[in-house]
Parts: sequence; C-alpha cells; structure tokens
Amino acid sequence: MKGDREQCLAAGMDAYVTKPIDPDVLFRTIEGAAAESIISLPKRANGSFDPDGLLRRTSGDWGLARELINMFLEDTPEVLTQMREALAQNNFALVERAAHRLKGAAANLEALALAKTAFEIEQAAHETKVSAEDVARLQKGVDELKRSLQTLMQSIAA
Repeated sequence: MKGDREQCLAAGMDAYVTKPIDPDVLFRTIEGAAAESIISLPKRANGSFDPDGLLRRTSGDWGLARELINMFLEDTPEVLTQMREALAQNNFALVERAAHRLKGAAANLEALALAKTAFEIEQAAHETKVSAEDVARLQKGVDELKRSLQTLMQSIAA
C-alpha cells in the first residue's frame, strides 16, 4: 500500500519488500545486499506473461512453477464466477476482494498485464464503479494467460 514502505522504515525496519515476494529480492534484502531501495529484476517491456520471470520467482524450480500454474488454472474460474455473482448483487466489496486475489495470482506468475487489469478492477470496485465490461476484460486477459500457461506446461512436459 502507498506509504507503507516509509512508515515501516520510519518505525525502524531495516528494509521493506513488497508482494508478490520475489525470492531473489528477499534474499538480497536479508543479506543486506540491497542498498536503500529494493532493485526489481528486469521485466518484459510489454507487460505480458514472462516465463523467465516466473522461473526467477521460483528460484529456478520448475516443479514449484508448475504448482503455481496449476493453482491458478484451478482457482481462477471459481474466482471469476464469484466476481460475476457479486457484481450482479452489487456486492462491490466481494468484487474488490476477488480482483485483489486475481491480481496477486497473476503477479506471482509474472503476468503483469493481467495483474494491472485486476488492480484497475479492484480500484473500480472500491469506488463502486466496476461494470460487467470490466469483468469481461479481465476474463479475456485470463483466457489469454491460460493459453500461454498451457503452452508452457506442454513444453515443460515434452
């Protein structure tokens, strides 16, 4: 959240690491290798799914990467259904929580465009300004990511 880093450092913490946790950043921070700010590893310029970033996030462990992918593929349909039902009932708090959940899952997979879309919906829901079109846009992003993940999983299995 905005201002958390400053508050934590002002309270006496030595450093601050944001979610989603990147193991490289976490370990460098713990070891004191990071100076005053945390250095982000390079990301793809277009913000789309980054398999190399996913591998970095899992410290090179394809088994863990597969587990994250499978969790996303299994959980996302239910989250999207909950989001649609909540929107139909004007339950914006539930829409906001579902969007937050998808944002974190997408960020953990290095699907930054989808994480951004989910964040925008989370903010819109907070302001009770989210629409069915927003959820449809999120669904489209999820569908694109699923195709990329399934292709990746097939190439890992081969």
